[in-house]
Amino acid sequence: HRLICNTSGSSEHERILLSGLKQTCGYEYTLKLQTMFFDVNIANELNDNFQLWRDQNEIELPLNFNVLVLTTNSWPLSAPKSNIILPPNFENCISSFEQFYDVNHTGRKLCWLHRVATCNVIFRLSAKQNYFINMPTFYYVILSLFNNYNVLSYEDINNHTKLTERELKSILYQLVKLNILKRDSKLSSSTRFCVNSKFHCKKIKLTIGKKMLEEQETEENVSNVTYGRKIFLQATIVRILKMRKIISHNNLVEEIINQCSSRFKPSIVLIKQTIDTLIEKEYLERVPDDKTKYRYLA
Repeated sequence: HRLICNTSGSSEHERILLSGLKQTCGYEYTLKLQTMFFDVNIANELNDNFQLWRDQNEIELPLNFNVLVLTTNSWPLSAPKSNIILPPNFENCISSFEQFYDVNHTGRKLCWLHRVATCNVIFRLSAKQNYFINMPTFYYVILSLFNNYNVLSYEDINNHTKLTERELKSILYQLVKLNILKRDSKLSSSTRFCVNSKFHCKKIKLTIGKKMLEEQETEENVSNVTYGRKIFLQATIVRILKMRKIISHNNLVEEIINQCSSRFKPSIVLIKQTIDTLIEKEYLERVPDDKTKYRYLA
């Protein structure tokens, strides 16, 4: 999150930490981290080249647009299936960047992670009253609708954005809580929203929606940890069966827990699910004459 949002206290401290991890844990352990730092370091050069390409092709963008291209599988992020409808000015920028990227990186496909992107927005209430707000892209997608509409119902916003119900309700709740939007009733499909023209804050520069980005990162990390544990568990079970050839269920569970103890404590449910997965993959089978035992299949 620090690297993506450029909120790290010191890039030098980050490099020192990476160097220490590399010396202590080895090159392979820090390979993904090194790739992440490489992606961030070349981002400025990439965006400068994008600007140069636009100047050469006389392409004007409707807003300042910076892109961070991440190496697949090196970051704890995945591209969730989303049908979100972006504002036209966003689509314009994305289309231009894809044209530029295709010219220089033939065969590569970009998969946009809108959920972790942020925007710097000028929230203008009057000629003399402006606020500069940093927010997740999904917040902007909703708020930008009010550039064209004074009032929108929940159903209207849903139809214009195609955000999931969970995302839409969460963001609208936060925007109302922050007094940026007002609503006329308890949240339902007919609830109507409008911009709070009396919004006031002592700070001119604000950051909102940080919790959403942190929750996204946490969900991705949990998903990756769970997947890694399943793969480790499968490898452990196969290794045990390869040595023992035939083993009872209770003895197998005991050995699995012992061998995993230095990393994590697998639940009995996860162990059973993993055993069933390996049986389906034909790495092992239940002994026909004794269903409480397993046999390794070469």
